[in-house]
Amino acid sequence: PRPLLTITQIYERNRRYDLADQEFATLLERFPNDTTIRLEYAKYLTRQGRTEEANAQYDLLLSRSPGEVSALFAKARAEERRGAYREALQLYEQILQVDKTNTPALLGKAAMHRRLGELEPAIQIYRQLTFQPEPNMLALSNLVSLYEEANRTDELIAFLRECVQKLGQNYLNLLVAQLIKAGRAEEAIQEYQTAVQREPNSADLWRTLGLVLEQTNRPDDAQRAYERALQLNPQDSWTIHQLASLHQKREAHEPAWQLLTNGLSANPDAISLYPVTEELAQKLNRQSEYLQLLKKLAERDTPAQEPAKAYVQWLRREGKVQEALEFVNRRLRTRAEDANLLRLQVSLLDELERPADALPAVARIARLNPNDVGTIRAWTLRAEQYGSTIEIVQAYQALFNLLPDDVSVGLKLARYYELLGQRARALELLDALQSNFPNNEDIRRVRQQMGAR
Repeated sequence: PRPLLTITQIYERNRRYDLADQEFATLLERFPNDTTIRLEYAKYLTRQGRTEEANAQYDLLLSRSPGEVSALFAKARAEERRGAYREALQLYEQILQVDKTNTPALLGKAAMHRRLGELEPAIQIYRQLTFQPEPNMLALSNLVSLYEEANRTDELIAFLRECVQKLGQNYLNLLVAQLIKAGRAEEAIQEYQTAVQREPNSADLWRTLGLVLEQTNRPDDAQRAYERALQLNPQDSWTIHQLASLHQKREAHEPAWQLLTNGLSANPDAISLYPVTEELAQKLNRQSEYLQLLKKLAERDTPAQEPAKAYVQWLRREGKVQEALEFVNRRLRTRAEDANLLRLQVSLLDELERPADALPAVARIARLNPNDVGTIRAWTLRAEQYGSTIEIVQAYQALFNLLPDDVSVGLKLARYYELLGQRARALELLDALQSNFPNNEDIRRVRQQMGAR
C-alpha cells in the first residue's frame, strides 16, 4: 500500500482532492484492517477540514484498539485545532495511561492545561520534564514563557536558579538575562561573580561577566573581566573584539589598535577582526600600516585562509582585481589543493569575465569534495558551458557516482559517452539503468534510439 499512499499525497499536493478520495477509497477497500492507511486517511480528512469524517475514522480505529497511541495523538491534535482543549486533554491522558513517560503526550497535556487557564498542573509537568536526567529544553522554554505571560517574575527567577544549581552553569545566561530584564542588575552581576569564584579559570564566565558589566554601565569592571578572559584564552576573537570596542568607546584608540593587530597576528583566521581593524585604521590614518600587516598575514597558510580572503577583498575594493588574481595564482603554486584559494581564483576569474579559465579550478574543488552534491553539480554546469566532451564526461561520472539512482544524470552521462565515441559503454550504462528502473519510459526510449543507431 505504500506507493498508493504516496499517490494520494501527490494528488493532495496538487489539489486533486477528488482523485485522492478515490485512491483512499480503493485502499480502504483493499486493506480494511490496515491501521496506517486508516490513520493517514483520518489525517487527510482533518487537513481538509472534514472534522466529523476524520473523527469517525479515529473512533473506528480506537474501537478496534483503544490503546492505539498514534490514533489518540492524531485525534488529540485534531481536537486542539478546533479549540476543543478539554477533549484534547482527555486524549493525552489516555495516552499517558498506556505510557506514563510519553514526552510528547506530557507536553501536549501541559499545553492544554495552559489553554484552559490551569497553570499549576502545567507547571508541574514542565518541571518534571526539565529536571529529568536528560532535561527537555522545550519544557524549560515553555515554563519560562508561562511565567513571563503570567508576570510571575519571582517564581521564574527562582526556577532558573534551581536550573543552575541542578543542571549546571549552562543555564546561568538565562537566569542573568531575566534578572537584568527585571531591573535586578546587581543580582545578575553577583550571580556571575559567584560563578567565577567557583570556576576562576573559565574564560567563558569571565567574558560573559564582562558583557553584563558593560551592559550595566560599569566599563572599568567590564575591562578587567575581559582582560582576565583574554589571559585565559588569548586567541578568543570575541573577547578581543569586545575589549577593543570598549576601548574605542572610551576614546582609547591606541590600546584598541594594539589589541586588534596583536589579535590578528595571533589568530589570522579570526574573520570578525578584519573589518573592525580596517575601520580603526581609517580613523587613525594608519591604512598603510594595516595594509602591511594584511600583506604579511596573507602569505601565511591558515586553515580557512581568512588573511588571503581579506587581502583579496581589499585589492578588489581598490579596483586591483588582476593583481588579486596574480597573488592567488602565486599562492596556489605551493598550495595547489587548497579549496579556499581555489574558490578565490574562481571568483576572480569570473569577475574578470574569464569563466572558461576557471573550469580547472572548479574541477579541482569538486575532486577535493567528492561527496558534496552542490559542488559536483556546479562542476557539471561549468563543464557543459566551457569544457570539452571528455571534461563533461568526467564531471558527470563524478555526479553519477554520487547519485546512482538519478536517472536524468545517468541518461546525460550515456549521451556524452556516445558523443565521446564510447557507444558500448553508453549502452552498458543504459542496460544497468533499465535493470534498476524497468518501468522508466525515458530509459527505454533512449536505449531504443541508441540501439537503432
